[in-house]
Amino acid sequence: MDPMAEPINICICVPSLWDARAPEERAEILRKFRDLDERIQFQAAAYVDSIDIRAVRGQGRRDEARGKVAPPTPDLRAALAEAHIILAIDLPFDMDVLAPNLRWVQSIGAGVGQLQTCGLEKNNVLLTSGAGIASDPIAEFVLARILSHWKLFSLYDQMQKERRWEPTYGRNLAGSTIGIVGFGAIGSAIAWRAKAWGMRVLATRRHLPAGFADPAVDRFYPPSDLKEMLASADAVALCAPETPETYQMFNA
Repeated sequence: MDPMAEPINICICVPSLWDARAPEERAEILRKFRDLDERIQFQAAAYVDSIDIRAVRGQGRRDEARGKVAPPTPDLRAALAEAHIILAIDLPFDMDVLAPNLRWVQSIGAGVGQLQTCGLEKNNVLLTSGAGIASDPIAEFVLARILSHWKLFSLYDQMQKERRWEPTYGRNLAGSTIGIVGFGAIGSAIAWRAKAWGMRVLATRRHLPAGFADPAVDRFYPPSDLKEMLASADAVALCAPETPETYQMFNA
């Protein structure tokens, strides 16, 4: 590397335990990034808020959340001070002061509401979401939970522990109806899997151009007809982003 070249410092603020890949695989990925540009340097400095604080920050309640978060550690402060790019799900307040060289924050998730309370806008920092990157595993999880509930897996597990057997029957996915609230990347991934299981698929979509259709969806509804869709659904997957319009859409 040219000793006069300015480094590009990328700070990974996500706990390494969240990455299920082997250390060798992670190292290989970082090496490939460095091969793209020899100026790239990586630092790791984890920062994660609790789920409750993340929700409060996602709703824009800065003052309420500020009093509940711990101050950044010295190691985190040092890493942020040099960072040009950050990969994160949460960040401390006052990022305009903590990270004066920051130019870009990439969220590891689809939601970025909590990151909009950090002060990024004060330095015109680009904020991008990870919408769609987890659509497949989330869709698999949704269908797995429906299967688990409808096929009474927890009851079977309990009977197995008790060494007893009683004829027990759940319900079928095939022929049942799933309602998907929010037809983005995750909603679409759920729809295709549900359709493969023989389910009738209904979905709401914020923007419904005339003639809009999808092979995996039997019927689309505008958000204003949400209650009509829910009345026809046996199971519901809530996939809408958190916005002022969707906040507390469901209270369960």
